[in-house]
Amino acid sequence: MSAPLRDYPVAERTIARILGDAAVDRPDDPFVLWEDETYTFADAERLSNRIAHGLAARGVGKGTHVAIVMHNHPSFLWVVFALGKLGAVGVPISTHAKGELLRYYLDDSDSVAAVVDERLRETVAAAAPGLPLWHPDELLADDDSAPAADVRFRDPWLIMYTSGTTGPSKGVVCPHAHPQTVGYRMRDRFGLGPDDRIFVCLPLFHGNALWYATLTALWCGGSIALVERFSASRFWADVKRYRCTMVNAIMAVATVLEKMEPSDDERDNPLRFMFIVPLPQERARLEERWGVGMWCNFAMTELFPVTVVGPGEGLDKPTTSGTLAPGFDLAILDDDDLECPPGVPGEICVRPHDPWTIFTEYYGKPEATTDAFRNLWFHTGDRAYLDEDGHLHFVDRKKDAIRRRGENISAHEIEAILGKDPRIREVAAVPVPSELGEDDVCVYVVRADESLDARTVIELAAANMAYYMVPRYVGFLDELPKTATHKIAKYQVRERAQGEYRTLFDREAEGIEVRR
Repeated sequence: MSAPLRDYPVAERTIARILGDAAVDRPDDPFVLWEDETYTFADAERLSNRIAHGLAARGVGKGTHVAIVMHNHPSFLWVVFALGKLGAVGVPISTHAKGELLRYYLDDSDSVAAVVDERLRETVAAAAPGLPLWHPDELLADDDSAPAADVRFRDPWLIMYTSGTTGPSKGVVCPHAHPQTVGYRMRDRFGLGPDDRIFVCLPLFHGNALWYATLTALWCGGSIALVERFSASRFWADVKRYRCTMVNAIMAVATVLEKMEPSDDERDNPLRFMFIVPLPQERARLEERWGVGMWCNFAMTELFPVTVVGPGEGLDKPTTSGTLAPGFDLAILDDDDLECPPGVPGEICVRPHDPWTIFTEYYGKPEATTDAFRNLWFHTGDRAYLDEDGHLHFVDRKKDAIRRRGENISAHEIEAILGKDPRIREVAAVPVPSELGEDDVCVYVVRADESLDARTVIELAAANMAYYMVPRYVGFLDELPKTATHKIAKYQVRERAQGEYRTLFDREAEGIEVRR
């Protein structure tokens, strides 16, 4: 029989300690299911140790930054774990990034090498000529002993890129205790244990799949069923095949599944609940249709879960993100950092009780870090209000960001990439409503070359940015509205887009597909 689950004080929350103990306590229990293969906790420990020794032989050590550009595969996890065991810093990068965007991530993070899968080698090599590229299989050394490295809970483990606001995407520096605390809190709040299996169809380069699923499974002694990507046609069959008790997903996944014809598989499923962020508007009806309760939380890459709402909770509050989770102080502050009364929207600000359980800095951006932590609070950039019952209600984003299909997109990055083309004088990217929930991307272009058309703008975007960033709508203006200080008045652009986006060039209506 496997040993009971362990708890760890914050000072012991490192991947080497927690995975090493799991390999001792439950060596033969399944941890990762992939296609027809099963990897136990002992396998995860052994394979990540071998890769750690292979990385060390190539000069990777404490503080070395290594990018990870890989599709979903168990070896992605072994690489992330191996880097943590060495005290190195992993930089997971979207597999959709290419060209200028990919080069920015690699340069901004100071990555000295990248671990890639074969399908992405050419893309990474084109973006960063001369950067050492390693396939995980090349890194497997013969030595499967735990590497001898002095790694502490406060040492950086990951740099996770989140959306930009008024500037480029920022690298969120996460010490070991930060994502481990996510797994710990998810385990305890959801009541997860060794019999639970989490279905993972989202990309591992995101915190949802890596922290809220994989590390949660590690902490609860359970397992994940990993697939390469979300497939609506296979979703319910895979959930049944792997006997999953929990699904981690985003609202766009629920929206796609909702639009499918009801089937026997979707109702006859083994799930205990679904973790959907944010909750679908038709939550109650979908819970009834699928026979599964839904959980949700408010969280960010920079934080751990701040609020949680569970099955049957807050059904009379359709905009709730739940009630406050333990482990931190929360305040809703106005623009002067004075506290707002209940019902009045302000910025969500957070202060953890335990040290090193949230991010430490935006990498290489001291001014952004200082501003985010002003007055001893972390300012999320998101606006919400607390009601009299203690429920948090999200209102909007202060950030200049767009959220599409679960991806946070920096409007600045879209504008910077398109603006490099000499045919474009100015460009503004703004969100407009999507029929799948969240946003679609709309751009307004001021042409320097009048022959430039909307199809060419789409082609330019598709060649230089991730597919989900490529605008759906394109409009042309003689000039963009400006503030008194000659900056683009984005709120005016947003208002215009809200009123006329259906009349603009629509690449989906034109049948223009963008390859992933």
